[in-house]
Amino acid sequence: MHYGSHSFFQIIDKKNQYAQWNAEQLYNQGKRVSALKPVLNGLVSFIRCYFFKKGIINGIDGLTISLTQGYFSYIKYANLVQLQKINKAK
Repeated sequence: MHYGSHSFFQIIDKKNQYAQWNAEQLYNQGKRVSALKPVLNGLVSFIRCYFFKKGIINGIDGLTISLTQGYFSYIKYANLVQLQKINKAK
C-alpha cells in the first residue's frame, strides 16, 4: 500500500496550504465571490464525493474523506472572501 501522508494531521496541513494557494491564485486571476459561495461549494463538494463518487460505499472512511473534501472546498472560498475583504480595506 502507498500512503501519501503518515497521519491525518499531515493531510489537513497539506490541504490547508493548497486551499490558501488556490484562493490566492483565484484572487490574482480576478475571481470574486460572495460570502455564500464557500458554503455552497463546500456542500456541493461533499455531496459529489459522498454520493456521486460513491464514498458512501466505503463506510466511515468514505464519510471522512467526503467531509474533508467538502470542508477544504469551503476553506478555499472562505480564504478568497477573506482576501477580498483585506484588499478592499486597503
